[in-house]
Amino acid sequence: MPHEPLRPHQAQAIHRVCSAIITEHSNKRDTNSNFLLQHAAGSGKSKTAAALAKELLLLRDSCTDRRLFLFAFIVVDRVQLTQQLYETASQYLAELGAPSSWVALSSCVDQLQAYMGMQADNVRRPRIIVTTVQSFWCMWMRARRASILGDLQAKLNASHQRIAIICDEVHRSHSWKSVDIINHLLSSNRGTDKGGRGDGSEGERQRHKSNSSSRKDKGSSRVHYIGLTATPSENALRLFGVKEAFRTLAQAQGTSALEPQTQQQQQQQQQLQRQQQQQQQQQQQQAGQ
Repeated sequence: MPHEPLRPHQAQAIHRVCSAIITEHSNKRDTNSNFLLQHAAGSGKSKTAAALAKELLLLRDSCTDRRLFLFAFIVVDRVQLTQQLYETASQYLAELGAPSSWVALSSCVDQLQAYMGMQADNVRRPRIIVTTVQSFWCMWMRARRASILGDLQAKLNASHQRIAIICDEVHRSHSWKSVDIINHLLSSNRGTDKGGRGDGSEGERQRHKSNSSSRKDKGSSRVHYIGLTATPSENALRLFGVKEAFRTLAQAQGTSALEPQTQQQQQQQQQLQRQQQQQQQQQQQQAGQ
């Protein structure tokens, strides 16, 4: 059965992210960009995540022909969503003829640790892992208590390849703290070691900037964060938005075009939404009178 082609906005989003990463790699930038994709409800975020993961894993260094990415994690904040995303990714890749071993569902910390600990040349090693952000938290705490964090990082760093974290519903599932935890777990960079989940607040953002500045001399992260959401919250925009030198890609509802959106445009859109809500409230009050 032939696979259903990607919609224009999906193909454009994937192309822009991959092109930006290739450009960064070619220019040998010291830091990696993160990306925020705003998809309207019903526009196929799950398939976008699966297709993006596949395309990232196919990217190669133009000089060495070595694959740029070791893993692509599709991360959600609810266990119920992992099965849906796993089935979407498995079906999409199967239609393209990819090996079934490429995609794995990690339903517990033990599975996640086992997948990440596999040797890079193991043919049974999954390339795309669907899991929860909570699994990363639990794995990080377990690795610290068992003093195995260094061994795990050494295995991941031995390949010198990048890692993609594709986050669904990023407006509610990620904060500066979770970014630090995942960064610490998946790379040699030292993230914050103190407890607390963090809420994406201004205070947390300033602490993250301070921690990041103090770690600049310890090497740059290999991790790229790509967030997907239909309703980017203020915290998500702070995490992925242009104010923090992240690139924000937004899909306009009702169109297939994917255009860069500045922080000012985001604020104008939010102001327009508030005005529309106020008008609706006024109309309801007048109708009640």
